[in-house]
Amino acid sequence: MRTIIIAVAILALLALAACGQNATDDASAKYAKYCGAAVDEVYDCGEYVKGQRNNLGGGSRWYDAATSDYMDCPVVGPDSMTPGCKALMERQEAGMECTKVLDCADVPRQDVAESGVEKCPEGYDSYSTQNGMTTCIRHLGVADFEQMQECGSQSECASEQSCILTVTATDGTPITDAKFRCVPQSYTNYRIQSGGARMRDKNGQQEQAIA
Repeated sequence: MRTIIIAVAILALLALAACGQNATDDASAKYAKYCGAAVDEVYDCGEYVKGQRNNLGGGSRWYDAATSDYMDCPVVGPDSMTPGCKALMERQEAGMECTKVLDCADVPRQDVAESGVEKCPEGYDSYSTQNGMTTCIRHLGVADFEQMQECGSQSECASEQSCILTVTATDGTPITDAKFRCVPQSYTNYRIQSGGARMRDKNGQQEQAIA
């Protein structure tokens, strides 16, 4: 009888270990793609996925869990943050829950996109960042910008948007009738990495943001 009890206990421990390994494998399969771009740890924050960089000043990269659009939030003071990064900081301070789901050191290198992203899916455009990585942005054409709200200051835009001068579509097509509009944070990142973004702050003053 004692031998049977011990055998059952061992089988139970093995089953728990297998479940734990399966959970780790599932997390790796789901979140490994976020381990590019020098990310060290991945956190599930509900509607966002946070890629944390542990190097000095590295900050974090926040992905929209639904679209994979992202914004980089370096370690800077609140006055120097983009509106999107500042809104995320405020949400964290208000109690937004983020659960660590993956250590990127545990992810096989072949599962990580060396350029920082997987191949851009249909409906997305690619562009190169200032540090040589390739990333994706959901395609926005000239007609898409014509539908976006014009803005005279950042205060007229939603917290996840920026008031910037829209000079090109995401595929590089020039916008001849360039205007300040409320745009997604992903487009702001694209413009900053593509030569700079002319933005308006909450008082309507113009400023230039460059990578």
